[in-house]
Amino acid sequence: MSAPAEGSPSPGLAREQWVADAAEIASQILTQVRYTRKGSMAWLGPTGYGTELSPLLTKTLGPDLTHGTTGVALFLAAVARLRGDDGLRQLSLAVLGPLRRKLGELRASPGEEPLRLGGMMGLGSYIYGLLTIGKLLGEPELIDEAHAATVLITEEQIKQDVRVRVQTGSAGAILVLLALHALRPHANRSGRSPLELALACARHLLANRVSFDGRPRAWALSPGKPPLIGFGYGAAGISHALLRLYGVTGEPRLLEAASEGLAFVRSFYVPECGGWLDPRAVFESRYRPRRGSWPDWWNTGTLEDLEPQDREGSSERPRRFARSWCHGSTGIVLGKLASLDFDDSPEVRTEIQAGLEDQVCNLGEHDLVEGRTDDLCCGHMGHVEALLFAYSRLGEERYLDAALREAEEVRRQARRRGCYNVMAARGTRRFAPMFFQGVAGIGYTFLRLALPGDLPSVAVLES
Repeated sequence: MSAPAEGSPSPGLAREQWVADAAEIASQILTQVRYTRKGSMAWLGPTGYGTELSPLLTKTLGPDLTHGTTGVALFLAAVARLRGDDGLRQLSLAVLGPLRRKLGELRASPGEEPLRLGGMMGLGSYIYGLLTIGKLLGEPELIDEAHAATVLITEEQIKQDVRVRVQTGSAGAILVLLALHALRPHANRSGRSPLELALACARHLLANRVSFDGRPRAWALSPGKPPLIGFGYGAAGISHALLRLYGVTGEPRLLEAASEGLAFVRSFYVPECGGWLDPRAVFESRYRPRRGSWPDWWNTGTLEDLEPQDREGSSERPRRFARSWCHGSTGIVLGKLASLDFDDSPEVRTEIQAGLEDQVCNLGEHDLVEGRTDDLCCGHMGHVEALLFAYSRLGEERYLDAALREAEEVRRQARRRGCYNVMAARGTRRFAPMFFQGVAGIGYTFLRLALPGDLPSVAVLES
């Protein structure tokens, strides 16, 4: 079967119902808006892990895509586009106002305030937000500002990037810069084009690979921590970024590094289970935190905060599978699907098929653990996105049907419960307007279900 036509409507719930549900979420977000003393729109949202060392707090959202106002603005722009709602269009642009002013100030004095590079958090996420909203709303000025902001990506900043993953680092910047390259390939005022900057980020990635447990080289989560395998935090996402850049430049070293990174991911694949072991379980089986929980350690701990785990004489091997976008099979499958133009071996097809079948077989499990919340980052809407992306790339209706069934169950459970169950809230009923771990990403995925070909997949930083 061929891939679906651009903008073709989905079966299941009527297109209008998905758009209406997304608009309802947008209304909920707007009822929670607060205004700063300068008249800017702002929101409060939960942050923290709900642990002793990282208690769940409520704070004003920052400007990034994952947890901040750029994600909210992007969602409002998507609703405005599909509904033809000029009021929401203007609100989306108003939400972006403080970020646009701040970037203008930073461009006037580049280097004074170093920013993270990432595609979901940091400068890359701001550029992606401006670029994508500019395209959705037909605002070329936003795209021009996205290009102008690349002057803030400097060699020194790239050199200092120690969290190189898609979420926060150079790998995410590569994907954003490639999206920008497709529309504005010319040099910025410092004389560097988006493609040149992407290659500089790639050189940094190639120089910062490590080996863990005798496996192929990959990239440490951060200094003192092992490599992980997921899309947001690990080798699946970083390898995808290198493959995308290889597709534009043909540089062999990029393909070699991506292939080795994917070999690291593959080293955790268990064929009989159709899934990937979580490297965190392997690491945690050998150590324990001296204080606090493992989520605390993965967030801010160092090697000095660990002590060896006594496992002498034990033959038990850790067997934990992650299914989320950020750490597990959902993101791994998305990355493989998005890289098929550059990596389409029988082995890759087998892993994609097994990962998707696992998604289909586990529809509707709604417990509050990783992979069982409703949000895009850690839960069900990430699974929906993977299945929907598979439908767009492979053209198999059963994946669209599975995506719709999963989303309909999320919708039904939310109505029964009275709210969406999102990871940012950590089991509470606190309202979380954010994109990846809150309700904005749920609403955006509803819009993607309404018209699968009309909106980009933010989960892979699609342009």
